[in-house]
Amino acid sequence: MRVASLSCDTCDVELKAPVAVNEFAYLDEDELHLLRIFLRSEGKVREMEAPLGLSYPTIRSRIGALNEKLQNMQSQASIQVRHEKKSKLNVAQVLEMLEQKKVTVAESVELIEQVKKGN
Repeated sequence: MRVASLSCDTCDVELKAPVAVNEFAYLDEDELHLLRIFLRSEGKVREMEAPLGLSYPTIRSRIGALNEKLQNMQSQASIQVRHEKKSKLNVAQVLEMLEQKKVTVAESVELIEQVKKGN
């Protein structure tokens, strides 16, 4: 799925266009809470037990599941980029996708080569 519009509840302004979002925008509240606590505790799982009220093994399991979900999202984003019409891309757009980590370095090299062949 892609985000196709954004709206402001305060001023009723609505933007209807493809909106670029990162993988964190797709996390649910529990996953975001786990991520916040992880960052606050600087990745020390023992320090996460009290704020979350969970045991060490449960936290490790949830961190693993969250990490797997984020990796899958990145893989899906790369697949999506490969399926887009590459002829419409230019080198600057490919570099921007690389900067946003939507593609790997190897994928960006391949895309740039395709852009140059198309010109």
